[in-house]
Amino acid sequence: MQTMTEDAVVDASVVAKWFIEERGTPKALEVQRQFVSGELNLHAPILMPYEVLNALKYSRLFKKTELRELATALMYYRFKLEAPDKRMLVITASIASETGFTIYDAAYLALATTFEWSLYTSDAELARAAKKLDSDLEVHEVSGNS
Repeated sequence: MQTMTEDAVVDASVVAKWFIEERGTPKALEVQRQFVSGELNLHAPILMPYEVLNALKYSRLFKKTELRELATALMYYRFKLEAPDKRMLVITASIASETGFTIYDAAYLALATTFEWSLYTSDAELARAAKKLDSDLEVHEVSGNS
């Protein structure tokens, strides 16, 4: 019996943990394993790689050359990066206004709720807001040490 691939939205907080050892890294690495093995199709707003690189830069764990190598490595993952259209931008703006989140964070929620994909995040506030906005949305909080 062949396993069906799940479509999901992953935010930058999870992907950054693939490169930085911190709370939640083991769970984030399990998401990475599922993605690489084909169990998950990971979607994200087109800005996600920039957010991950920003987190890596400000972690101060990487030299300039290492950061460039990580930028290249990040693109090898072949995330399905979703460009905004008018509808998605309107939904994003609405979610940001309703929740008080940044437009960047609201974009992940807009993507997940619009396409009814599950959401992987390490941001507890984002997870709570996602559940509140769409009670049917499957939210995976990638935090803790297990």
